[in-house]
Amino acid sequence: MFRQDIRHGLRSLMKTPMITFLASAALAVGIAATTTMVSVVHAVLLSPLPFNEPEQLVRVVATNPTEGIEEAGLSSADLFDFQEELQSLSFLGAYQWFGLALTEQDRPRELSTILVTPGLLSQLAQPLHGRTFLPEEAEPGKDRVVVLGFGFWQSELGSDPAVVGETISLDHETYRIVGIMPASFAFPRPGVSLWIPRVAQASELDRKQRFWPVVGRLADGIGLRAAQAEADTIARALESAFPDTNEGWQVRLVPLRDHVVSGVRPALLALLAAVVVVLLIACANVANLLVTKGLGRQKEVATKAALGASRSRLVRGLLVESAILATLGGVSGIWVAWLGVRSVVQLAPEGLPRLEEVALDLPVLGYAVAVTFATGVLFGLVPALRLSRFDLAGALSSSSRSVRGASGHGRLRRLISVSQLSLSVVLLVGAALLLRSFVGLLEVDSGFRTDKRIAVQLFVYGEAYPSPSSQRQFFRELFEELRGLPGVRSVAGIDVLPLTPLGGATSTVHVVGRAEPSPMLASVRPVTSGLFHTIGARILAGRDVAATDHSDAPRVAVINRTGAEQFFPGESALGKQLLLADGAPVEVVGIVDDIRLKDLTRPPAPEIFVAFDQSVSGTLCVVVETASDPEALLGVVQESVWRVDPAQPIWRAATFDTLVAETTAQTGFYSTLVTLFAAVAMTLAALGLYGVMSFSVMERQREIGIRMAMGASTAAILRMVLRDGTTLVIAGLGLGISGS
Repeated sequence: MFRQDIRHGLRSLMKTPMITFLASAALAVGIAATTTMVSVVHAVLLSPLPFNEPEQLVRVVATNPTEGIEEAGLSSADLFDFQEELQSLSFLGAYQWFGLALTEQDRPRELSTILVTPGLLSQLAQPLHGRTFLPEEAEPGKDRVVVLGFGFWQSELGSDPAVVGETISLDHETYRIVGIMPASFAFPRPGVSLWIPRVAQASELDRKQRFWPVVGRLADGIGLRAAQAEADTIARALESAFPDTNEGWQVRLVPLRDHVVSGVRPALLALLAAVVVVLLIACANVANLLVTKGLGRQKEVATKAALGASRSRLVRGLLVESAILATLGGVSGIWVAWLGVRSVVQLAPEGLPRLEEVALDLPVLGYAVAVTFATGVLFGLVPALRLSRFDLAGALSSSSRSVRGASGHGRLRRLISVSQLSLSVVLLVGAALLLRSFVGLLEVDSGFRTDKRIAVQLFVYGEAYPSPSSQRQFFRELFEELRGLPGVRSVAGIDVLPLTPLGGATSTVHVVGRAEPSPMLASVRPVTSGLFHTIGARILAGRDVAATDHSDAPRVAVINRTGAEQFFPGESALGKQLLLADGAPVEVVGIVDDIRLKDLTRPPAPEIFVAFDQSVSGTLCVVVETASDPEALLGVVQESVWRVDPAQPIWRAATFDTLVAETTAQTGFYSTLVTLFAAVAMTLAALGLYGVMSFSVMERQREIGIRMAMGASTAAILRMVLRDGTTLVIAGLGLGISGS
């Protein structure tokens, strides 16, 4: 019997090819959009991390509510204490980003390198070849060893397993390859080239330096709440034992997966909600088409009833037809979703975690099949029930337009159209808000100019530059080389690349000569002379860091406006002294307007810019202001670095405009997707409204003819039709705005 229903359903759909095409296309769009987003949400938010027993992994985060610090790493000393005392965790390890250069080629290249404590890699995954690190390999003086990432192994070493045991030159030092991690291993994020063991140094025992991200594993039978309680006890004990460094500091244990995806979860769930709305609108559109199609089938249904078909039999036949339509839309939607998943992976900006795991896998395909079945029932049930409830005598009469219940069909179609419009308005409002946020992000006053400026990040230290004097000499020669290039207006430096989370180490700040109830905090950034002029920042008072602020001169600093207002409220900051965490006072010689060097979305925080020559660290981002296209000079600037030192690796070189684009890319990506979904939803709703109005006019042809015969003008008829359409639009807008 079902075969007969299927054959009849196919014949019925072939009789109205345009309605069949529009309905299946609308469903394909809705199913494709939802399946694509479910693929992303499943891979990013729901799937377990690709590590050993990932549900037991936690991230240990240091916080200090009194100082407004929501997330920090642990100091080496605190890490050692927690490793010894925290019994609720069977393992506790740490890692840190590091830079090593591949120096086996003419142009040394910085590689993404991670320092890890021994045992951390083996806790997370098994190597593809070789082994991970032994405990003794983290001790000072041991041979240098390295574990390779899968991508680096493929691209640089030809996927040869025999490289295990061989050596590689990194920073002109010989490292022995002991292992290769599998392709699925991406810790702490994709793109890592190397892991090397963390060698403990006595100087790292300073409890103020909290820069080690920590990962732990819950012991068997221990829950997160119990582990958190024990960690709180240890943190309080450390606070009592070391009040100068640990006062106010707490630790928070967070499931590692939650920590990885915390930054993108709200946006992805909002996008998922948006595509569900698109799917509902598509279903409503198809239901509208089926209701409209049903007006011409009442005689057919009535004839079947007259021949003995029960209402349940009629409803089943109509639902089978809906299921066939849903299958057509579902198959097309899955194919479009396959393209959509590939497009999302290619177009998504860097920073979206677990993006490499997004795929149209079996669970997602199961979802797509379930959605196809559900939509078939959703958009087919109401029209089927409505069509099967008829007046047999009226349905078999010759005047099909006078069939009782046509007005009921009209009300149903209008209700569906109003629902479509209201849902579309909700999406449009959401898209408008996101776009406004994106535009606002682009228009935010960063405090510096981005046009015609290049940034080149360098790390100058190691055996080639072991002392501050040698590092100063390198940058002095480099600046002279760059200033001699055609098209270069000025050259200066700051610790790290702008608009990145790096740099600006937080320091406690005391105003010399003033008793403070508690130390204040500020970001401290070394800069060279002329930095603010080079980046176009505004000096509000005093002066910039100058070339005369050398290592033998009194220590000076320029503070930003927020810092001046916080440290010296109601008084001039010029000439005052600040005491930083290193214990040496600096004199405030200038005040610069607030510069958003880290994040365009957050309000400015106190910043202190100290003279680079007086705080040399070997880490400097060289900023070049050009008179022409900076992209054209990018390669020339890099060649200038290698003319000064052919062995010096470049961590990264980019234009300021590129850095800004990367900062805003994620917000722009979300805005684009929501806007696309809203446009699709509004298009579907507009098509649904058009269908309602066109069939409304067809139903009222006799009425319209009588009105015109009685003298009604064309304009009057047009106003009557537009009034009906406007009523639907106003109702949809009102409900949509209220829902928004």
